[in-house]
Amino acid sequence: MKKKKGVTQHTPKSKQSNNIKLGKEDSMLHHFAQGKRLHRFQAEHLGDHCLHTTVSDLQSKYVIFFDRVRVKVPNRFGTLTSVTKYWLTGDNLLKAQKRFGLGSKEVA
Repeated sequence: MKKKKGVTQHTPKSKQSNNIKLGKEDSMLHHFAQGKRLHRFQAEHLGDHCLHTTVSDLQSKYVIFFDRVRVKVPNRFGTLTSVTKYWLTGDNLLKAQKRFGLGSKEVA
């Protein structure tokens, strides 16, 4: 069985003892904390096969709210599929960034 690669968290020097391998939820939250916007097909490439469940779990666990919008994206059959794109803004983004010691810059 292959092990999946996670994102390595780099903590600020004041808290740094070792680099920490993140699990799926924290790995996805780290992507969103960097200001990234993702839909289910983009999340697949990051190892998340059920993004809507991950977003729901993150909202419950960290008391944050994800902005979202329905978009149409091309699928592998050459037609369009409607999916939800998720991202963090405002205080929700700041909460996620604080968890990883990231700056407070919003990125589109």
